[in-house]
Amino acid sequence: MTKFDSLCESFKKAQSDFQKFKDGSQYFADELWNKMIAYFEIPQSQLSLYKVDDEGKWEMVPAMMSNALTLEDDNYWQVGFGITLYGQKNEFPQETLIIGLLLKPEGDNKFKVKLYGHEKLFEIDRNKQEDFNAFYDFIFTEIQTNYQKELQTLDEDHTIRKIGYKYD
Repeated sequence: MTKFDSLCESFKKAQSDFQKFKDGSQYFADELWNKMIAYFEIPQSQLSLYKVDDEGKWEMVPAMMSNALTLEDDNYWQVGFGITLYGQKNEFPQETLIIGLLLKPEGDNKFKVKLYGHEKLFEIDRNKQEDFNAFYDFIFTEIQTNYQKELQTLDEDHTIRKIGYKYD
């Protein structure tokens, strides 16, 4: 094998390793999303996915997790889970919460997860539902606290609120 062939093999392995990293993260993000939907019992009509665009703003994307994940410089994947809330079903006003998340694999079946702008780090073992539930309880409390502390004015029929958003 030539040195060039050896370099090509190194390139091939690096590409393969990154693809495994990406696929594993995507599968986990799907699992995190689907379990959150079940945990909160959210109707499918009230869901959306977001990614952070080149300017650091949330952009709704088609409903495939691969469209929503982007990689940060610190090797955390970022994704936005959108949930549209309302006072009365099928009536306005409505508000879409974008829950900004960072996630990163940490060994076999374990991931680090946190909300944007929050230091609290959750370690989730994919085999332990209680790890997921602790994270969902944290999100629930953050949303409830956000609504209880902040005066909410809806000048429009539909607004967007960011929970755990990216700071510029």
